[in-house]
Amino acid sequence: VHKIGPQKVDIRDNGAFIAGTDILCGAIRMLDDCVKFMRKHVPCPLVDVINCVTVHPAEVIGIQKKKGTLNFDSDADFIILNDNLDVLATFVNGELVFNSDKNPIDFNVLIH
Repeated sequence: VHKIGPQKVDIRDNGAFIAGTDILCGAIRMLDDCVKFMRKHVPCPLVDVINCVTVHPAEVIGIQKKKGTLNFDSDADFIILNDNLDVLATFVNGELVFNSDKNPIDFNVLIH
């Protein structure tokens, strides 16, 4: 069972609908798909697109000292993208937690 707050929702067709109805109450999209869409349809630099999903959300919820940045003493959560903006790897607290099957990266080679 999925919920948005106390409301039960059905997930279908890239959307969240109030359970048992056709009333749309949210979108269901992978963040990398949103980045690709914005990059394709909004005439702004890639750095601005990336800031929209990193720096700005962290600032809005007041966690910009730990998230949305790679500054000293941040959590070191980051991803590695290819030129097509596909996620190749994900790091949480500086630890590799995902390595894509599309272009797996041997990080031991990079580190040593």
